[in-house]
Amino acid sequence: ERGVNLAQRRKDFDAVTALGVKLGPAPAATGAAFDAFPRLEVDGSPRFPVVFCYPEADDAPPDLLECCPASDLLADWLLTLLPDPGAGARPPWDAEDRYLAA
Repeated sequence: ERGVNLAQRRKDFDAVTALGVKLGPAPAATGAAFDAFPRLEVDGSPRFPVVFCYPEADDAPPDLLECCPASDLLADWLLTLLPDPGAGARPPWDAEDRYLAA
């Protein structure tokens, strides 16, 4: 079973690389357990893990999208993850309101 999973993962990585996608290193360990890898859906469409990191905030955990379709716009995800200016619903780690959707 492990060999089949590794073989499928290699096939998915090769297909994603063939699309011109450059895969970077995994983010530093945060203690959170996740298993997210690029993959191809049955219809051949690629899906990718996407990590949003907030380097100015030491205590900010990264946000992980485990299976983001290639057709999704990252700007739309930022609108989902970050508050609108003046909305007052900022993440607790963003005391200075530096991370806003606009």
